[in-house]
Amino acid sequence: MGILSGGLCVLLSGCATRLEVDGFVVSQEEYDYDVSVLSARAAAELDCPPGSLSFELLDVHSPIGLDVPQLFAVSGCGGLAVYSRLFVPASGYEGEWQLESLQRDAGKGAGAAGAHGGPCYGNGTCDRGLQCLDGTCSVPVRPTAPAKSG
Repeated sequence: MGILSGGLCVLLSGCATRLEVDGFVVSQEEYDYDVSVLSARAAAELDCPPGSLSFELLDVHSPIGLDVPQLFAVSGCGGLAVYSRLFVPASGYEGEWQLESLQRDAGKGAGAAGAHGGPCYGNGTCDRGLQCLDGTCSVPVRPTAPAKSG
């Protein structure tokens, strides 16, 4: 029985430790790995020590079983970076993290048009990776997932 249930566990979910973060259930190992990769990258791109960074999981990809992180907002030292990962559906390939948006207070100044926290441009848009909500540029709002029935 133990071998059968163990094999079934590996087949269905890889027996990954489950972690609930920002409303998603993800593999603890996958999440920790992604945060470590993005921590080093965002520290350099935001010119901010890794210990000063905050992570928000904005969206996931759900091929089978646990959700896989797909979109992160990383903030720290007055800056914000938004990273996305490309998935190639038929291949199961999880691509590298891509920088979608980078805002630093030193670069444009807090509250600049198109920047995070600033007003939207006149045409109702914001810098790449941000969206215009009520006239202010912000990180995209992820849709609320419907409740899963057991």
